[in-house]
Formats: sequence, structure tokens, C-alpha cells
Amino acid sequence: MALLASPIVVDLWWLDLAAAPPTADCRLDVLDAAERARLAGYRDAAAGRRFALARIALRVLLAARDGAPDASPADVALAAEAHGRPIRGHGLGGPSVDRESFNVSHAGTHAVIAFCRTHAVGVDVEHARAPSAEDRRTLWPTTCSAAERALLGAMAPDDADRAFARLWTRKEALAKAAGTGLRIPFTGIDLATAIDRVDGRVQLRWPAAPGGCAALWQAVRVPGADDAAAAVAVVLGAGDEEGAPPGICIEERAFDPRRWHEVRSAT
Repeated sequence: MALLASPIVVDLWWLDLAAAPPTADCRLDVLDAAERARLAGYRDAAAGRRFALARIALRVLLAARDGAPDASPADVALAAEAHGRPIRGHGLGGPSVDRESFNVSHAGTHAVIAFCRTHAVGVDVEHARAPSAEDRRTLWPTTCSAAERALLGAMAPDDADRAFARLWTRKEALAKAAGTGLRIPFTGIDLATAIDRVDGRVQLRWPAAPGGCAALWQAVRVPGADDAAAAVAVVLGAGDEEGAPPGICIEERAFDPRRWHEVRSAT
């Protein structure tokens, strides 16, 4: 009898940004030059704070996962792919060690970091908001398939708001897992028949890769936030085609706010 394939395990860390220390109290020197330049470029102070806190937490977690004695978050080498997704660089946690996939997303007071040792992973979190006429005119046509737009248009505004947030997070997580940025046309990812489901499998295609790739997605509840949506996605590889994984197993953890204080600047 054939053995069932094991689910793909994703470690998901939730960050409560409201519980974090003020940005000025954090050790921003653990960020590298590229991250500090990106932080300086934020015009919105709140968005800059979310970015800084999420990156510091990412470095704290990566240093711990590397298992190196006395590893510092500043020693973690990070680089960026062409579309901005953070990846491991050279140095601590560089190509000589297990390079698990990871991804980061943040919105409002929530941030989330996903890790996967076996497959490329993507994650997204968004806060829902009532759709405006501008959304219907410009955002929905560039994001949703015709079938999805028809479903959203038939809903009450609050329901359409939540449904669109679910669609967006799933598509964003899929694109981030594939590492394509917006090269995957979101209108070509039709999730209309799965709008009320919590997981699914899709075939992703984009102009540079007509054959595309298969991917799994799974919705995730945002802790303490009924007005937010989140999703995790993983890209399947050639070895997954026979006896495809039955799904994603998400192991959720809360980032201890004291770990931000551990890298607080000396006074």
C-alpha cells in the first residue's frame, strides 16, 4: 500500500507590533546598510516602524534558528531578490547552511513571519476596509478575475470587503512564494470557486513561465483581529508531483515581545 505524503510544515510567527518598544529604543544597528536605507526612505513613520520591527524580529529568529553559539541578529546575512523578497546572503546562515525559505508581511499592528525547510513559502496579512467606488473601478479589475468581480459585486459592502481581503492575501502569498512579484497577473489566479474555502491548490502561470508551477495556499486567522485576513502559500516542486502533499501543516507561535527588548539600544 502506498504511503501518504506528509504535509508541508510551515512555522508561522505572529508579531504584536503594539506590544513592541518604540522604534527609537530598538537596536537599529542590527539592520544592515540596505535595510537602514530602506527605513530612511519611508515617508510614513508608522510604516517605517512596522518594517524595522519586522526585520529586527526576522533577524532574531534567524539567528536562533541557525543555532550558532552567541549568534547576533546583526550577523545574519540577508540579501534581496529582484522583486524585493528577502533571502539569505553570505555570512551567518549563508549558502553553507540549510537555507530554509522565509517570508515576511505586516499590516497595522500585526506582522507575520513564515519559515519552511522544504518548499518556497509566501505569506501575507492585510486589514480589510470597505470598498470604495475607486476600488471597484481600478483595483478590482486589475486584481480579480471576471468571476471574482461578479461575486464581489453581488455582495453587501462589508461582505465584499472581507471577501476581497481574503482573495488578495491568497494571491499575494502565492506570488511571494513563487518569487515573481507582480509578474503573475492576479486576474489570472481565479479563486472564485474557492472564495469560501480555507485552502486549495492552483496552477500559477506568467509570461516568462508559460508552464508555471503548482502551489498550495491556506487561509490563516489573524490573532485577535476579525477585520484582517492572512494566508500562507508554498510552491510545489517536481518531486511533489507523485503523491502530492495533502496540504500545509501550519505551526503557529507568538513572538515574545521581550525579545525586542533583548536587542534594545544601550542607554
